[in-house]
Amino acid sequence: MKKIIIIILFIICALVVWHFFFKSTDQPETIPEPAPVSSGNIATVTLPIPEKKERNQDSVPEFQEQSDDDIISDEKSTFSESLSESSQKTTETCDDLANEVEDMLTYLNQTKYLRDILEEESIKDIFTNALNRIAKNTPIPVGEGKSPDLIVKNIFHFFRQLDAIEINTIKLILKHEADDIEFFADTMFRWFTIGENCLNMHMLKPFSKDIFYKYACFFLNTTGGRAYISRQTLQIRQLTAYYSILAVYQADKEGYNSFAIDIVPHIKSLILEIKMSNVLHMKEQYESTLSSVLEYYTLSRSSID
Repeated sequence: MKKIIIIILFIICALVVWHFFFKSTDQPETIPEPAPVSSGNIATVTLPIPEKKERNQDSVPEFQEQSDDDIISDEKSTFSESLSESSQKTTETCDDLANEVEDMLTYLNQTKYLRDILEEESIKDIFTNALNRIAKNTPIPVGEGKSPDLIVKNIFHFFRQLDAIEINTIKLILKHEADDIEFFADTMFRWFTIGENCLNMHMLKPFSKDIFYKYACFFLNTTGGRAYISRQTLQIRQLTAYYSILAVYQADKEGYNSFAIDIVPHIKSLILEIKMSNVLHMKEQYESTLSSVLEYYTLSRSSID
């Protein structure tokens, strides 16, 4: 019986060897040629360069969600133009600034992408609640090197202070308002730095300059702040760095730069970055302002030496 089993196993092995080593030679294996390398296979990195959109009433929008915003396109254009003109005024009254902020909030309140998530709640209420919370709980912009716990707190700062609706509202505004975000940023900066002196303004209560200064240092000088900026588009990163620099510059001139943040390296870096990119509509104005600020520090330090 054992001999029979051995014979059967030998025959099976012989068949397997014949199948793999002899039969396969009848049909030689064909080696597929490598796929040609085309430009589509190469990963390319391009800077996001927003262009001013020209509304054409006869054209069909590429995306349906954009066609909803076309309803208020005329308002958006008027808002941007009026805000651009008012931002160039040398003097500004509290009423002028109040009207600009109210116009901005009114425009945002009418956009469909915000109405879909806010429903009956107004953008003014959203901003009021968000600003009140982050004003009461400011980050600590120095000392991360001595306290790992502080790094963690700064990284999660906004997620701990703001709720989901407020965070989503900010994200949607940054996504849909790329064309006008520079005008919005200019209005908000002047509101933060001038608005606290307007006690009777029928609008949102702005930060004190000290709170705005702390957040500017947070974005420039902490791991958490830089992490928030790094996740944004190049346009938002440059604008955040620009206005943070101006806030610290103002604190230096008025004597309340209590954290002694040195912004000269940030100024030089941002000037170079803005020159090498093309994502800001008013890049020449930003470069000129930053160059003037840099000159101020250069002269101040040379006089001390």
